[in-house]
Amino acid sequence: MNALMVVMVLMGEGWLLYDVGLRTGALPIFVWVLLAILAGVVLVRRQFSDLRRLALELRQTSLHPFRMQVSRMVEPERVADTMLLMLAAALFILPGLVSDVVAFALLVPAIRRQVAIRLFPQAIGSPSASRPKPVRSAPNYRARADIEVIPPGRMRTPFQPRPRIIDVN
Repeated sequence: MNALMVVMVLMGEGWLLYDVGLRTGALPIFVWVLLAILAGVVLVRRQFSDLRRLALELRQTSLHPFRMQVSRMVEPERVADTMLLMLAAALFILPGLVSDVVAFALLVPAIRRQVAIRLFPQAIGSPSASRPKPVRSAPNYRARADIEVIPPGRMRTPFQPRPRIIDVN
C-alpha cells in the first residue's frame, strides 16, 4: 500500500512538471529541477558533516565520562532538526514542484519545530512542556517530641543522650 502511494505521488509530481512545462517551456522547468537537485545535494553533504561531528563528540565524551557536559549531550531537538533537514534534502533531490515547496517549508526553523513537535511529541514535547515546572513547597511538618532542633549557635555536650537531630547548619 505504501509503495503504491509513493508511485502515485511520483506520477503526480511528474504530471505537474509536464503540465507546468507545457505552459512555461521546458528550459525553466529543467533549470528549476537542476537547481533543486543541487540544493538537495549541498544540504545532504552539510547534514552528513554535522552528523559526523556529532558522532565524534559523542565518541569523545563516551571515552572520557568526566568530560561529558550538558551542552555536549544529544538533545532530541537537535536530532529531530537534523532528521527533518535530511528529509528536506531528499525532497529537493526528488524532481517535482510540490516536493520542492515542502522542502522549502522544512528549511524554515519555525515550521520545522512545529513538524518535529507533531512527529515526535514524546521526545520534543510542546513549548509549554519545556518550561520549568513550579516547585512545590515542602509539606508542613508538625513538631515531634523525639526530634530535637539545634539552632546554629548552640552546641551539644558529648554526654547527653542522642535523640534524632535535625541540624540547621
